[in-house]
Amino acid sequence: MKFLLPVVLAGGAIAQSGPWGQCGGSGYSGPTTCVAGYTCTFSNQWYSQCLPGAAPPPAATTTRAATTTRAATTTVAPPPANGKVGIIGEFARGANTQCRDSVRGLLTFLEANADVWQGYLWWAAGPWWDTYMYSFEPPSGTGYQYYNALLKEFIP
Repeated sequence: MKFLLPVVLAGGAIAQSGPWGQCGGSGYSGPTTCVAGYTCTFSNQWYSQCLPGAAPPPAATTTRAATTTRAATTTVAPPPANGKVGIIGEFARGANTQCRDSVRGLLTFLEANADVWQGYLWWAAGPWWDTYMYSFEPPSGTGYQYYNALLKEFIP
């Protein structure tokens, strides 16, 4: 039973979604706030995403006429400082301009931060997925037709 307490306490930690991460949507149970410099932007009832842009400043709380409090800011060392690097796991987007713009933004961010982000995995599917909207089956998969040229722009 000694191991149970740290697990229970860990559940109480409040996390924030990172750049381009999900921050809301129907059935979503993860973080609903974004890291500094990113705003949780509604896309549809199933998905909200952390996009670049400052969130509105937190409201100041006045305790006395001459005293106000602000939200605390926390600075975390970037991964290169601790020697860690990573890749973005599988992701995909729908075949529309909003999704295409978000993919371009994500890939631009990853490219600009290549000291940390070493790569990404695009979600792919073969012929068994038939006409699934994320299918990357050449030459006719929806994902392949809509995103192949964009993804190639970011191949070193």
